[in-house]
Order: sequence, then C-alpha cells, then structure tokens
Amino acid sequence: GQTEVSIRLADPAGNTASYAPRVALDFSKPLLLSSTPSQTTFKTGDTVFYTLNVSEPLSGTPGRPVLHVFADGVEQAGFFGAPIAETDTSFTYSRSVAWMVPQTYTVTVDLADVAGNAQSGVPAAGWLLDPVPPQITAVSVTSNNPNTGTLAKEGDVVTAVFSIDKALPSDPAVTLGASVMRPLSKTGSGPYTYTFYSRPVQISDGEGLTSVMVTATDSAGNVGAKNIGGVTY
Repeated sequence: GQTEVSIRLADPAGNTASYAPRVALDFSKPLLLSSTPSQTTFKTGDTVFYTLNVSEPLSGTPGRPVLHVFADGVEQAGFFGAPIAETDTSFTYSRSVAWMVPQTYTVTVDLADVAGNAQSGVPAAGWLLDPVPPQITAVSVTSNNPNTGTLAKEGDVVTAVFSIDKALPSDPAVTLGASVMRPLSKTGSGPYTYTFYSRPVQISDGEGLTSVMVTATDSAGNVGAKNIGGVTY
C-alpha cells in the first residue's frame, strides 16, 4: 500500500521546509493467474499458442515472465520466442510443432515484480504431442446370411468388428460401400474393440464385393483410415 514519509528541514537562520512524499510498499510476490495452451493435445504441423496471465506488472524492459518448457522431463531451451501479443500482465506465445515423436510437455514459470518480489518454478499448464494416427486392426466382417458370412443377399445385415489402439473423442466413421454403418458396442481399455452393423442390404446396392471402410480421428486431429474387408452381394 501507500505510506507517507515526512521530511522537515531547518537551517541555522531558522528557515524551515518540509516534504511529505508517498512511497508504495509491496511485499507480495507476483502470481500466475492462468496458463492456457490453445489445445491439450497437438499433432505434427499444428501451432501451439500459449497464454499466461499474471497478477501485476513484472520487472525488466519489457517486463515478462521467464518460461521453462520441458519435453518428457528435458528442458527445451528457447522453446518460445518473444510474445506475439502482450500487455503488462498478459502474454501470448506461439511455436509450430515439427516433431514426430509422442511427448509430454510440462511448463514452469519464473516471475519477478518491479519491487523485486519473485518466485521461480511456478507450475503451469502443459500439453501432449501426439503425431501418430489411430491404428486400425480388422477383426471380422460378416453377414447374417444363413449359408455363408462372406455373402449377403437382400435383407441381410453386415456386422464389422475391428480394434483401435487409442481412445477417440468420438466414434469412428464406418461405411459399407456407400451406406453408413451404425455403432453397436465398444469394449476394452486400449486397444478398444468396436462392433458396427449395417442397414439391411437392398437390391439397389448392386452386386459385387462391397468393402467396409473405417476412418478414425484422435484428440490431436490425426486421421487413420483402413479398408477392413467386405462381403459380396
């Protein structure tokens, strides 16, 4: 807060003067109010935008926090350059992702205010780098045709079973030829086994081998796609 200091001067002749300046006292360390990456998971080719908000202006010209970025525990010196946008208490950084190996990124921040109060190693939000598309493994594609599961006639239903190696934010897209298959079940905890089923086969679907295509998108936006087999109409 503000404190007044009173100064009174007098010379030998008895002349006097006084001065009462106000001094700001600051005993509080600056605080990291928030740290926000633009996503929690990134893929190769993405840009990491990272924003910090602090409780007061910082020391230096210009006054900025010091960021320490670690990939799997190893510090990445100079990971971020100067902020691309900043105010006295808000700082946004950016960095393009060019790495091809999955890594976990953690961040700590050093802060010092203009009065000299400081703290270092303040934990901040991190993110994941996941450059690998979902891996799809075929299990089976069969129809409920009474004679053979490799053939389908009008009215038969086709069932596709496959596994995916990682958790997805939503169900994969599965098609049988031009028709969309519907999810029936999902089991497991990694890999995950999915079962999808088709609408009844129609004469208008035409004859011939019809394939099942699975397309899966993970949390980072990596896309995996695979033809897992088919049946013959």
